[in-house]
Amino acid sequence: PPPPAIVVSPSPLQLEPFGSGCAGISAPFTATETGYTGNFTATSANTSAVTVTPTTSSGAFTANAVTNSVTSTTITVKDTRGGSAALTVQIVPAC
Repeated sequence: PPPPAIVVSPSPLQLEPFGSGCAGISAPFTATETGYTGNFTATSANTSAVTVTPTTSSGAFTANAVTNSVTSTTITVKDTRGGSAALTVQIVPAC
């Protein structure tokens, strides 16, 4: 049987401006998979809009908006056994 699916939460992920002059636009997200104890990698489809830190983790990540001129992109989360999940990231262009 195929391995259990990677669950990314929250999905979709909304990045909303906060702080003085929109200095920081970021939000945490998590990846989980039943029975999986390895690391996940997370990769932004558009790193000029959103970056991910760290790129490798046991499941805790932060998405960071680089610009609010792009309103949406995708982050792909992968495990080490070939599974993947796509996370839609919505950037609220409020500044």
